[in-house]
Amino acid sequence: MLCTSSALPLGAVRRAALCGRSLVIFRGHDGRVGALGARCPHLGTDLAAGRVVGETLECPHHRFRFDVAGLCQAHDLRNTAYPVEERFGTIFVFLGARATFPLPSFGAVPLISAAPFTWHLQTQWYMIGANGFDARHLPFAHGRRLLAAPELHGGTRSSLEVTYEYAVEGHGWLERATRLVSGSRVEFGIAAWGGNLLLVRARFVRDQTFGVVAVEPAGARACRVTVIVSAQRSGTRLGMLVKDWLRVRAKRIAVRNFLRGDLRLRQMDYVAGGLRAGDETLAAFLRFAAAVPEG
Repeated sequence: MLCTSSALPLGAVRRAALCGRSLVIFRGHDGRVGALGARCPHLGTDLAAGRVVGETLECPHHRFRFDVAGLCQAHDLRNTAYPVEERFGTIFVFLGARATFPLPSFGAVPLISAAPFTWHLQTQWYMIGANGFDARHLPFAHGRRLLAAPELHGGTRSSLEVTYEYAVEGHGWLERATRLVSGSRVEFGIAAWGGNLLLVRARFVRDQTFGVVAVEPAGARACRVTVIVSAQRSGTRLGMLVKDWLRVRAKRIAVRNFLRGDLRLRQMDYVAGGLRAGDETLAAFLRFAAAVPEG
């Protein structure tokens, strides 16, 4: 995840640093977003100091112009270009010459997304996804009682999914509000893509909640976790103006408080060889994450 779509209006240029790489992102006047290497391939000028001209990014030093594919046709130069997609009100980049899988989605469901929130955790990046596949912690961290054994689905080189069915228990304000508004039974699914991108879907009795968790490694034992919460849009104009706005913000508050039970990850340091019976889905995710091909 690079930034929200609103943070990059038409004609804007921004510097970005991801996983040890320096990038520059820009939005052309046609609305498309480009993500390039931060340095001009001519003499290494910082392109973040450049400007957008039409659908290109202009180098501030010699006025060489690069399109979203990294090409400067007038001078036969090529910059590194990264695949970019926009979804959930957010801009995503794939740190490879080509994306090895399309950016996942929730299908044709029309969504409204709340502003993302971010946490900085002192744990290995893969432990964020592993936590979602850890059925053992749900009753202790979140007051959820499993109604059936978790099930694994998919299992491709790029994706792995687990589904749960559980009952919402507990007597805190969040649990009581969830039962009152949404219902007490939940079908919960987490799909991991590329190891560090998680799509989460919670089907309650009366509504659904959608979430995206993007994890950025920040060292051997540090990562930045960004969460985007979404809700299904209403079919009426009044609903889109008022009801949807209130619903998605209420869901954002609920999800943020729900995830506070997982902040013990701040002190977690993975120990190899520690898994036991009951950790089968967790083990499956760790094997999957270790085998994901690099971009």
